[in-house]
Amino acid sequence: MLAVVVAAAWLAAQTGEGEGEGEGAPDPCAPACIDAATLSFCDTGTPVTLACATVADGARCGPLSNDWGDDCLLPDGATCDPGYGFGDSRCDDGLACRDGACAPGAPEPEPPLSPTAGTVAADTTTPPSPTSCAGAGVGLLPLALALARRRRRPA
Repeated sequence: MLAVVVAAAWLAAQTGEGEGEGEGAPDPCAPACIDAATLSFCDTGTPVTLACATVADGARCGPLSNDWGDDCLLPDGATCDPGYGFGDSRCDDGLACRDGACAPGAPEPEPPLSPTAGTVAADTTTPPSPTSCAGAGVGLLPLALALARRRRRPA
């Protein structure tokens, strides 16, 4: 609870609350490092602080990317997700998420997409009905022939 109170006070100081309305003030809910070991952010509008060591032993607070902002950066060997923050993993500088763990080097390239066999649709076609447009010529032919024969017979 003390950490939340400290975070709220820190956020108030950062946004200039009590000093008048400041235009262009940073978003108090944007993730920000309080220090090298602690991240501040909002969870459903409530200020929260997070000790990065609770995320992974040896994690530190720092900038993940320009688009994402600050986050807890993971050390070598920590479990990671390659698509965590807009496609950036949380691995620290010089590390990349490889096979689900932070490791030295560049990220693994995405495997190329390859076509699959797909699925087979069941054949739901039925033969044309004698009264349908497609079957009209075939279905009505015997009827037409029978009527034509009838006319030829002498009365």
